Amino acid sequence: MIPVNYWRVTIIVVEFMVFIILLLIMADLI
Repeated sequence: MIPVNYWRVTIIVVEFMVFIILLLIMADLI
């Protein structure tokens, strides 16, 4: 069984990766 905390951590990691990608895109535009 997968703990609920694992699901929350996965969401946090995904959001963090998306945030970094957006920063890279913004940096390229600037």
